[in-house]
Amino acid sequence: MATIHGSDSSKVKLFQLRAFVAVADCKQFGEAALLLGLTQSSVSHAIASLEAELGVQLLHRGRRGAMLTPTGEQLLPEARQILQLLDTLLYKAQLARGLSTGQVRLASLRSIATYLLPHVIASFRQQFPEIKVTLTQYFYNAEIQAALRHGTADIGFMELPVSEEFATYDLVADEYVVLLPPAGLPQMPSGEPSSRLPSRLSKQPLLTWQQLSSYPLIMPAPNYEGSIALQQHLQTHAPFLHIGYEINEDSIQVAMVQQGLGAAILPHLAAMPIPSEIPVYPLPTPLRRRLGAVLRVADLHSPATFAFWDLLQIK
Repeated sequence: MATIHGSDSSKVKLFQLRAFVAVADCKQFGEAALLLGLTQSSVSHAIASLEAELGVQLLHRGRRGAMLTPTGEQLLPEARQILQLLDTLLYKAQLARGLSTGQVRLASLRSIATYLLPHVIASFRQQFPEIKVTLTQYFYNAEIQAALRHGTADIGFMELPVSEEFATYDLVADEYVVLLPPAGLPQMPSGEPSSRLPSRLSKQPLLTWQQLSSYPLIMPAPNYEGSIALQQHLQTHAPFLHIGYEINEDSIQVAMVQQGLGAAILPHLAAMPIPSEIPVYPLPTPLRRRLGAVLRVADLHSPATFAFWDLLQIK
């Protein structure tokens, strides 16, 4: 463990350096978050923790974005070099493990496949261009688990938790949000609605359960696997809400809200892309779902599968 002038090098993480380089390149925390497949709050926390560990300010934060400080400009080349050396290390390890061919079969829920996996797949293909990656979308956790058990998929991306037969890795906590029709809003407390990521929404509720009750809810059917946690949440906190429509498809729910037919409660990633005219609010009582990667413990996995799984750990 190296300690230089009071800084412990073991506490500097690779994802912090990736966040620093991404913000330096994009000059915006939001764009850097999209590039890395993370939330903006995760990127901001990574930068703040890196600055705290190094004891210096790396970025100036302002309304127009993020700019490097003089110290940040001095340290940026070293950060790039560390990441480049890591890429070289992984490439040499690839050669040593014979990862010049093979395939990785991914099974994923739509929201993860659309908004989280493309960046990971791109990074994987950059390091292992000869390995084939296939991605199949599923609607239910049970379908993904079945694909893993039957050997038609190597790694699954789904809601957690799952049974102990699977190794898991948490990717993101996806917050449920309320989508209201574009017009005819009830009287709101002070503050503006936001269509930004839930991590950037106000921590103080801008919408009450009573206000939400003025709308017919557009909800999945009670027996729909993905809605069980939400159904229980509403039964606990707002059993008086009126269910106007039962629609299982996320995009149809969003389209119905856009037409003013009612309000919908959806995980943020499942609701995207959200039309700009639809106001988005946090739930009066927050609810999140855990999204992660799963791997069957008992299976004999290929080097290509382990390489993809390892890449998830450093993203």
